[in-house]
Amino acid sequence: MMIKDLIKYALVAILLSVVAGIVSLVVSRGFNLDKINGYAVEDLLFVLMLVPVFLKLRYIDLQDVVSISRCSWGVFIVSLVCMFAMSCIVDLSASLFHISTEEQSQMEMDVVRHPFTLFTTSVIAPITEEVIFRGALLRRMLQSSKLSPWLAIVCSALLFSVGHVFSVMIINALFIGLLFGWLYYKTRSLLLTISLHLVNNILYSIVLLSPLKEVLSAHNYCMWVD
Repeated sequence: MMIKDLIKYALVAILLSVVAGIVSLVVSRGFNLDKINGYAVEDLLFVLMLVPVFLKLRYIDLQDVVSISRCSWGVFIVSLVCMFAMSCIVDLSASLFHISTEEQSQMEMDVVRHPFTLFTTSVIAPITEEVIFRGALLRRMLQSSKLSPWLAIVCSALLFSVGHVFSVMIINALFIGLLFGWLYYKTRSLLLTISLHLVNNILYSIVLLSPLKEVLSAHNYCMWVD
């Protein structure tokens, strides 16, 4: 039953993605948008459909999204410190083993140079990913008697990391997936993981747009997950 539900979630998300892609194509042609801004429109449309549809179908719990009482400033701050520490470890490892991050850095700079895509990367992407991977997939796995909580967290983290295709980035994404999965399991607060994800992406975007980016790039110290 759980597998059927997870497949159903995926199919609905794919269908919404296709619809968003078709509409964004029409909008892009109508307003002569370039490819990057076209993708941003698609991301925005996707999340605007995803959240209400998943709520309507009860794939996610509204209380998970809006309940402030489940959040804790202490947990939030400690989680940010853990995320930063892990990013530093991954970046140092990439530098020590001479793993190139030039392709990713160029792609990221292309994205943040556009205000609209900067917004979708910093704000829309975290909401979308948390709704899908923690709000729907992990929530359903945790409800299953066939999976232990930790196995459910690991499975959801692996699925999350697969979406981050760069060699070094995928390691950081796996850690973020495990951390956010554990936080969701303990607090049942999607608002908490969305907030952490938002702060993570916004800070990274600020770094990319600041002179600090040149310093970090010179030492290969810029590999936060988005």
